[in-house]
Amino acid sequence: NRPSQGMEIYLNGEPVPGSIGQSGYLRNQPRNTLMHQETSNHSHLLLKGLSAGDVIEVRAYKTAQEAAETQIQTASLFVEKAEATRTVFSALSDDSLDGVNLNPDFEGAGEDPVELPWASNRKDSGFTHSDGNAGVNLTSGIYLVYVNVPLQRITSSRLSPSLEILLDGQIVPGGQSRQGYNRNAGGHIESSIHFAGIVEVNGNQTLTTQTLRYLNSGNAGEGTLPAGKKASMLIEKIGEDGVFMASAVETTNDANPENWNSANKEQAIWENPSVNDSGTYNHSGETITVRAAGDYLLVYNDLMEALESSQRPNPRITVEINGEAYPGAETKTHYIRSTGGHNTSSGTLAILLEGLSANDQITVSTQQEAINGSVGLEGFSDEVAILGLIKKPALDTSGIQSAPRIV
Repeated sequence: NRPSQGMEIYLNGEPVPGSIGQSGYLRNQPRNTLMHQETSNHSHLLLKGLSAGDVIEVRAYKTAQEAAETQIQTASLFVEKAEATRTVFSALSDDSLDGVNLNPDFEGAGEDPVELPWASNRKDSGFTHSDGNAGVNLTSGIYLVYVNVPLQRITSSRLSPSLEILLDGQIVPGGQSRQGYNRNAGGHIESSIHFAGIVEVNGNQTLTTQTLRYLNSGNAGEGTLPAGKKASMLIEKIGEDGVFMASAVETTNDANPENWNSANKEQAIWENPSVNDSGTYNHSGETITVRAAGDYLLVYNDLMEALESSQRPNPRITVEINGEAYPGAETKTHYIRSTGGHNTSSGTLAILLEGLSANDQITVSTQQEAINGSVGLEGFSDEVAILGLIKKPALDTSGIQSAPRIV
């Protein structure tokens, strides 16, 4: 039980600040003969100031006491150079937060959410921010946003703080994450929260990130950044060319379209996109068709709630190209204990869809991994699953002896 694992990015043998992913909790406990046996870890950030010859690694490790082996399915790694011509803001939230409770009981005790203060390591023209402050001022446009927050339990059990992305104090569509379940049993005291998505900014607006505890997101108690570790944020202004963004609440399950935990694989139905380069994409219901060959970066975020008393469900989100599962394109961090107030969880995914052909069709599917029972999004009046696609420039492989591929 609970053979949990994490991952961290290393540069030249040293851990990269802000790169931890520790959402890989596995309960491995039978429930009506069904078991929670699959999970995933995620991380996305800027690696600053690399030199020719530097070595990037991803290292995995155990985060709980159990000695049971876990087997890898498919890992994916996407690295690209952020040229000076791109418009990027990158920052870390440092040890000034060590000891600060990231799980304040906002609705129950009236405490204030914890705004994460940031110290930038890249701030291009177009971003306004002072180190030590939470707010990043943005101008009108379309932005790619990544946030990683590692978490360590201090008191209580089943903590699961909510990470929120806000513009001028309002949560952006799909801008909540809660995959940082922290059991405090079997040595499981570390977890992490992640967001990956596209954010629309109208006029001049201030983006902030905060953590707090909602009444249905886990027990009260204290959780902090692990000692010596940092949270990270990456924002890039990307414009509308080659971009698609849409949200979903329902699936293709005719019997119960609001249930994202069906026994059979069902596709998310994408509503009218808020951003759609019609020269690059054609959209109809659950299907997004690319009009041009190339590589596409996919980002996804959701927040789910157990709508019945089913204990330990874990909907599995996958991506398909022309109906075939794309290797590594999975997020499986939706474990919901359904006790101690832990009734919600989330999934985040960022992956490069490589070498698509014109007229290839992209779908995002959900399917039961653990216990059955209804799990959905409709419990959140302002919450949806969000999908973003960004067409990347073509990669010139003529000078690469062995171009990287998923293996």
